[in-house]
Amino acid sequence: MFPPVTTLVPIFLMVKTLRLLDHPLGLILPYVAFQVPLVLLIMRGFFRQVPGDLYESASLDEAGRFQLFSRIALPLTTPGLLASGVLAFILT
Repeated sequence: MFPPVTTLVPIFLMVKTLRLLDHPLGLILPYVAFQVPLVLLIMRGFFRQVPGDLYESASLDEAGRFQLFSRIALPLTTPGLLASGVLAFILT
């Protein structure tokens, strides 16, 4: 993982080549490219802390994949979502 400053010139050259210098996508794409890996790394740890027994017991109660995510995993990982969102906002 490199600090964003070391990749400033290559990113500028890519944005210039794509003719996105005066376009909002010229900022959105580099920010997404740097923030998504960080957020995924943080959220992976939070999702791994959710016990597998909760998923198993919910699937025995005939909960679908969306219900497993929305009713079990998402409420338990809300602090991670907030933490990673604040960190991504500050770094952007």
